[in-house]
Amino acid sequence: MYIDAHLDLAFQLSKQLNPALPLEELRERAVALEYSDIPLVSFEELRRGGVGLCFATLFACPYHREFSPWGYTDWQGAAQQAQTQLEQYLRWQDAGLVRILLNQEDVQDHFKKYDPQNHPKDSKNILGIILLMEGADPIRKPDDLEKWFKAGVRMIGPAWEKTRYAGGTDQPGPLTGMGHDLLIGMQEMGIILDVSHMDDLAFWEAIDLQPKVIASHANARALVPTNRHLSDEMLHALHGRGGTLGLVPFNKFLQPDWDRPMPRLELAVLRRHAEHCANILGWDHMGIGSDFDGGLGLNEIPLGFSSAADFIRFGEVAPESESAGILGDNWKRWLEGNF
Repeated sequence: MYIDAHLDLAFQLSKQLNPALPLEELRERAVALEYSDIPLVSFEELRRGGVGLCFATLFACPYHREFSPWGYTDWQGAAQQAQTQLEQYLRWQDAGLVRILLNQEDVQDHFKKYDPQNHPKDSKNILGIILLMEGADPIRKPDDLEKWFKAGVRMIGPAWEKTRYAGGTDQPGPLTGMGHDLLIGMQEMGIILDVSHMDDLAFWEAIDLQPKVIASHANARALVPTNRHLSDEMLHALHGRGGTLGLVPFNKFLQPDWDRPMPRLELAVLRRHAEHCANILGWDHMGIGSDFDGGLGLNEIPLGFSSAADFIRFGEVAPESESAGILGDNWKRWLEGNF
């Protein structure tokens, strides 16, 4: 079973794209809507690619005049987006398209039921999902954390850009007072911390407050020097807590001078990030967090992929002896020890 540590599945409906549809239809819709990103993900393509489990996000998008004029400007708007996405996951679960995993028993049962030899359309291979809240602004205040836990959230990344809880990508800052209280509550409930998008100041405070830590989708800052990625010191800290890193194959996150609409990069560029991070973390703490269709599409990822059905190509960024680990075995082992 392959595992993808970051997919914005329900968020796609805000763009009028439903991954329950065939990929060809999604691409036709994207063209009709004049989107520049070419979709990669549908449930059928994930099955074809052998992806049996993912960390599926509740991502509330903040207001941006051009990118998201409909985005939230207060916690109520963020909460409404996250609630709408949560309800969509529940509908997909009722339709037999996904299975929301809530505890270790669910995870082990899912691993036992998944059969990689099944035909891609075999209904027995349902996609297992673990709910990851990306950006904590939907949480009104730390006291409401239990509400979201009961709803199924098992991982939280406090930041995206700066939130009411933490400094984030391109918007530096520490944990706020509410952020500190949120991390304490997460530790008490066993909710996993995702440090992706966290600014340095917030990262170092948060990682001292939470023993269960991952980076669902981040690369090496040594190769792309922005606060969106993890410095070597951060990677050492992640390793010290037994965390696992999901590499994200967005060309802009792989080569600092890349930008749209430049040609797609070679997969070897992602391999450089994998090797750099593995030198600190070890290959056994490396995985994939594709972020496919989360603001990037076919033209924004390395050559070798035509859709999520090509997930196996990620194995090429690691030595042959480590490819099974990076494709899913490392995330599987981490979940078995920490979920």
